Amino acid sequence: MNSFSFRLKNLRKEKNISQEKLANDLGYSRSTIANYEQNTRLPSADVLTRIADYFEVSLDYLLGRSNIRLSLKDYLTHNTPSILLFIDFESGKIIEHSPAALSYYGYTREQFLNKTIFDLHTHPRGEIKILIDEAHNKKQQVFYSKHRLANGEIRDVKITITSLTINSKIIITFLIQDITDFRKENIFTNILDSLLLTLGKTNLYKTPYKKNHSEHVAALAYEIGKLLSLPAYRLNALKIAALLHDIGELNIPYDILNKPSGLTENEFNLIKEHPQFSYDIINNIPFEQPVAKIVLQHHERIDGSGYPRGLSNSNILIEAKILAVADVVDAITSDRPYRQALGIDYALNELKRNSRIKYDPDVVEACLKLFKNKLFTFKNKKLK
Repeated sequence: MNSFSFRLKNLRKEKNISQEKLANDLGYSRSTIANYEQNTRLPSADVLTRIADYFEVSLDYLLGRSNIRLSLKDYLTHNTPSILLFIDFESGKIIEHSPAALSYYGYTREQFLNKTIFDLHTHPRGEIKILIDEAHNKKQQVFYSKHRLANGEIRDVKITITSLTINSKIIITFLIQDITDFRKENIFTNILDSLLLTLGKTNLYKTPYKKNHSEHVAALAYEIGKLLSLPAYRLNALKIAALLHDIGELNIPYDILNKPSGLTENEFNLIKEHPQFSYDIINNIPFEQPVAKIVLQHHERIDGSGYPRGLSNSNILIEAKILAVADVVDAITSDRPYRQALGIDYALNELKRNSRIKYDPDVVEACLKLFKNKLFTFKNKKLK
């Protein structure tokens, strides 16, 4: 945490804020702030988030990090309601966990971090090691098992294992779903929704102005798809793609994403890579529908003027055309670092002007109908 102590002190001095004022503003004692700056006390995840928000910087910056995967790991660890374990690939030792894991297994944090993943399983160690090795080779593995809780109770679980590389070290994540009281074919729906929503928000530390953006886009895209009579399974894929469409912005520098003035050509070219970055992140997730492809195409335009591949009309999935329109509407009606929200009339006029040029006319017509007939409204957002 040396980087945190150093950057906290520098941020405070740059803003000409005393330790006492910072403590009062955040609701802490002055001695607490002093201990953080002297590196004699470690901050919790909540403290880090509040300080980052206060100074309007990302957690990446506050912690002096350059590896985005580490930030993603920390975000998921402290925010997901899921039972999530991070395991050392070589030893099987539990090195981190979500808060829900302690509640589920019934251990203290100290007890839990002294255990290995093999201690939780009722299956032989060799069988579990084979599954971990397979997950590392394939990047993901799903299987059913039995886990032993602290009180000795045995529970049936479904486990999704994923391999990550963090600071050149192989880490295996275990996503645990208790299926003891559920039929196996229906068990993953709630946990998947929760995890997708969490993943969709992982770029908020870099783009705080996009709070609720993915949910807004998902909600509007879903309603447009319904008007266009997309079947349920395609609507579900569209919703998932909308929640994850901007996750690739994790790979874009904070200063570019939050620049209050115009971008240079090189900066904009990097911004245009975010659909590809998003695709690369989620492409190995075994969705039944082409979610990654929808995400990849959400900035394509029917006249071929979009990016990253310059696709035109028939080469763009209808789900991507819908996502493009929903994304534009929410973006125009939301504040950005370089401008204030422009209002719903401006957004709808943009669609009308570019219908049959940039945007699919059927998609535009459906979107206009939703707003004209007051069949849709964004939650937690007042339109101008």
